[in-house]
Amino acid sequence: MQVKRYLPTFGPFEEGVPFTPTDRSVPVPLAGTTVGLEVCYDVFFPEVSRQLALGGAELLVAISAAPTTSRRLFDRLLPARAIENAMPVVYVNRVGVEDGIVFGGGSAAWTPRGDPIPATSVPFAPAAEEEALSLIEVDPAEAARWRPFRPVLRDVAGRPGAAEGTARPARSPSDSPSVPTRAL
Repeated sequence: MQVKRYLPTFGPFEEGVPFTPTDRSVPVPLAGTTVGLEVCYDVFFPEVSRQLALGGAELLVAISAAPTTSRRLFDRLLPARAIENAMPVVYVNRVGVEDGIVFGGGSAAWTPRGDPIPATSVPFAPAAEEEALSLIEVDPAEAARWRPFRPVLRDVAGRPGAAEGTARPARSPSDSPSVPTRAL
């Protein structure tokens, strides 16, 4: 069962009224791969992706019903989530119009380095007005191959709050307790 951590409560999306969010994201086994699932607005919170990655996810799949006005934000956030967690990311967005809201599709996928993964059949159609089926080839083992070169998960795993995706950076001995540490 998939659960959603963050419910939008703005504009036409008042999910906090009929739904209750969860406080934990757990990867699920799927066809021999451990998959982290995110639902739409969860993408805006890096701790969700981090918790899934630390939980063993080898692939992140984000399903969404984002309107065309939000597309450029997802285009920026999702490659970052791939890089931050050194795993492929697949984004599947709704297509169509409902209650005057245009859902423009634009499904896509990225490698652990944030590079686009091309479709092997019908190309992904940004802002497509009709449904289409696109096939991509994602290698979940790529996460294991890439993570030693970008060891973010290893470096954060032992920190307090890591399991919740809220770990803080380590302080160096030269940091003064009176001066706040700035994350880069």
